[in-house]
Amino acid sequence: MKRIIIPTDFSAHATQAVEYCHRLFEGEEVTWVLLHTFGADVYASAASMGLKADTSAMDTLLQASDSRLLQLKEDLQSTFGQENFTYEIVSRYDFLPEAINFLLSEQPAFMVAMGTQGATGAKEIFLGSNAVRIMEKVTDTAVFAIPEQASFVTPRKIALATTYSHLPVDSQMEVFKHFARVFRTEVTMIHISDEVRLNEKQVQYRNWLQKALSDHDPAIYTLNNKHIGKAIEEYIENTSTDILGIISRKHGFFESLLKKSTLKDLGYHSKIPLLVMHHQ
Repeated sequence: MKRIIIPTDFSAHATQAVEYCHRLFEGEEVTWVLLHTFGADVYASAASMGLKADTSAMDTLLQASDSRLLQLKEDLQSTFGQENFTYEIVSRYDFLPEAINFLLSEQPAFMVAMGTQGATGAKEIFLGSNAVRIMEKVTDTAVFAIPEQASFVTPRKIALATTYSHLPVDSQMEVFKHFARVFRTEVTMIHISDEVRLNEKQVQYRNWLQKALSDHDPAIYTLNNKHIGKAIEEYIENTSTDILGIISRKHGFFESLLKKSTLKDLGYHSKIPLLVMHHQ
């Protein structure tokens, strides 16, 4: 039984992301944890001034959240009718990353899945601020980010972008392997490089990844383009890749994807889901 946490703000796009995941895991045994957080900014402000947040207001927000989560659960049960899908609803008075980490401390999850919105105006990121905060602060499980422009398709091709500098946590790599196994996809390792040769450590990490994915006979494609975002975008479009996996590490490839300069190359709206795995 897989346990998947899905935050929602009840927007149309958040609901679209929930439905996307339900289609992705049809036929599997899944417990969906529908999570809504609220009011944490008010709580933090009150706490900083030594005040107590109004209990009656909290209770009202909690009841409203539970009611909407229950309605979402009933809608999903009506739409998908999967006997092997079970649901938990969680309303928390907290910031979203902290709420997810609390749930993970109580019980591990296969992954966190959420919808993302493209950046606009002066924003420095293309995935949306909530998604980026979760990717940075929630490290105990993989994060599956579904862009607002993504339409569900059965995955046929998936790719893992890597510099061979870090390895993913084994349990999070299992999510990538799960997609490859269940959908019998083609798998490509996209090597991001500005060097002619691999060093000894990179060779070891490349071999580890190849062995981990050996059941899927991964192809290797090297990108030397200094405009990483544009090169990846072109690769995805030219090969019709359906899911892109990356290994998150600070001050590295993942961070470069979130910079505004790379945003201009990728476009404000990614069209395929991004699976973020954290390094060992």
